[in-house]
Amino acid sequence: MNEFNILFLGCFYPHYCLEDILTNTKGKCQFAADKLQWALIDGFIQNEVNLELLSFPVISTYPVGYKKIYFRGGNFVYKDIKGYCASFLNLPFIKFFCDDLSAKIKKWYFSTSGKKCLFVYSLQVNLMRVALKMKKKFPDLHLCIIIPDLPEYMGCSKFYKFIGARKVEIDFIYNNINKFDSFVLLSKHMVDKLNIQHSRYTVVEGIFSGEIKLAINKLEQKEKVILYTGNINRKYGIKELVDAFMQIPGLEYRLWIRGDGELMKYVIEKSRVDMRIKYLAKVTQDELVLLQQKATLLINPISNKEEITKYFFPSKTMDYLASGTPTLMYRLECLPQEYTDYLYFIPNGGIDAIKEAIIKVCEKSPIELEILAKSAADFIIKYKNPRLQVLKILNVINSN
Repeated sequence: MNEFNILFLGCFYPHYCLEDILTNTKGKCQFAADKLQWALIDGFIQNEVNLELLSFPVISTYPVGYKKIYFRGGNFVYKDIKGYCASFLNLPFIKFFCDDLSAKIKKWYFSTSGKKCLFVYSLQVNLMRVALKMKKKFPDLHLCIIIPDLPEYMGCSKFYKFIGARKVEIDFIYNNINKFDSFVLLSKHMVDKLNIQHSRYTVVEGIFSGEIKLAINKLEQKEKVILYTGNINRKYGIKELVDAFMQIPGLEYRLWIRGDGELMKYVIEKSRVDMRIKYLAKVTQDELVLLQQKATLLINPISNKEEITKYFFPSKTMDYLASGTPTLMYRLECLPQEYTDYLYFIPNGGIDAIKEAIIKVCEKSPIELEILAKSAADFIIKYKNPRLQVLKILNVINSN
């Protein structure tokens, strides 16, 4: 699959500068987006396309979110693939006026022959602008954009909102999105919301790029451990989960929660009231996977009452299923039908529904739970790996 020469333009963190970024960032880095982009890159490599990489990494601006006023990029190599990370003056607004990107895209364009595709990750206005500028200069350049979030749900600073900059960006996105040639969406519902006017799109809800190493030993069956990992903000249903769990009788039940967010204090307070609840300190990714494998049940309590659930796919769903532990969640509107055979669902109904669903699943036989969990892990590794998910994208951009 090498009909196209592909330049992947994203906001991923090149490995050579990751430690420097971590050291100087005062807040959080966007690791979920970084992980997905590297999975996409691996998928392109596995499909043996002619590939080059170009990154404008997402970091907070100086001096509030980042310690350095200037970010120095440079050339790098990943699995024999050439890449370049842009340099920029890391100040609000000014950082996006970066000539590095245009110059590198032009150099790539003139150094390749045949079909060319500029692949853009996310609805970042600065990346969209440079892509559309190149399209105007080189009309034969195919523009493909992956849309992990709708613009109104993308995070930004309160200052940007206050001065109206965010509204200007959202208007730009909606006014220019149909100038791209093809689209990669995380949910089919994005088509109508973005008013995408042609059928050259594919839905890739996520990519699982890790290794599946199923745990040999579960926790003793007398303990029924329900585990949640991820953001613990109110909109993700964490309060409802905690309140529902506290209504479950039985000393054998445990609720473990690992994550950061506005309800962290609430979880800790309730853990002092109900000793079966445990808030877990920060762990490494390997330790997190081990926790998921040893739990009785993994849960995601976000419900359809949040409109955002139509337009995104919770990445933890793949990680949960791949762990080999049964997963319980609401039947979200973004969920592809093929996942339904591998999940347990909470019927709509709030706290009581969560409580009853947890009890119902935990009372099933260990053999039944193991069979479903094993088939779920097999499903993820077989059909949601980088090679097959990126192949969907390549089929779309090749369908001229």
